[in-house]
Amino acid sequence: MKKVYQTLLAFALLLASQTVSFAQCQFIFKGTLAGKAVTVCFLPDENDGQVHGEYYYGKGDNGVMTFTGTAIRQNDGSYRQRLEEANAEGTVTGYFTGTLKNGVMAGTWTSTDGKRSFPYKLVLQK
Repeated sequence: MKKVYQTLLAFALLLASQTVSFAQCQFIFKGTLAGKAVTVCFLPDENDGQVHGEYYYGKGDNGVMTFTGTAIRQNDGSYRQRLEEANAEGTVTGYFTGTLKNGVMAGTWTSTDGKRSFPYKLVLQK
């Protein structure tokens, strides 16, 4: 039952995040993923460790990807992140695993099948 609840919650967050504008972002990060420019929007949250938002490559001409996941505070003040990425249809397409410290997010994006992985590094803008 817990797994069903988590799945429904994740799906609801994905649907909600697909209808927002970047003006509603609580935090905006810019940087690179796989060597390509990306802009990431974290939507307002309840500071409960659960996060969600969306991101796009370049100027967003190819659409927006959504994400949900966790950002857990560590003893050193950083946040360990595990984010699940989904496309416009809600299909999970990859995972972000990394850390956030001093306004810098860095880690690795991995495809769902584990065959592709790329580094990412993003810097807080807002």
